[in-house]
Amino acid sequence: MSSQDLSTKKGRGVAIEGISDYIMSMNASGLINSLDGVKAELESIGLQVINEGHDWGKNFDYLTIQSGETKMRLGGDIYGNKFYEHNREDRSKAIDINSSIEKKKPIGWKKNYRN
Repeated sequence: MSSQDLSTKKGRGVAIEGISDYIMSMNASGLINSLDGVKAELESIGLQVINEGHDWGKNFDYLTIQSGETKMRLGGDIYGNKFYEHNREDRSKAIDINSSIEKKKPIGWKKNYRN
């Protein structure tokens, strides 16, 4: 992890983004294939995994990590066991489909389609 100032929200946000990008690249290259692999990798770079779970209100999986005195929550599908239930080919297809849908959304789609 780079030397971010973890005492600020912005610093923690930059650190979380960097950690998540790193974990996703490790998964994409086939070096991580399970949630246990994610945890082991986080611990190998000096982060302690102190909690895992699912936020039912916001509907995402997460790991809570600690670096020194600072706790951070890493959130997303890649931090849950269900992500690893499907093979790499299925996940790649889903990512491609989601990316193409994201590109086709009209400008202002959030404003127009909110409940």
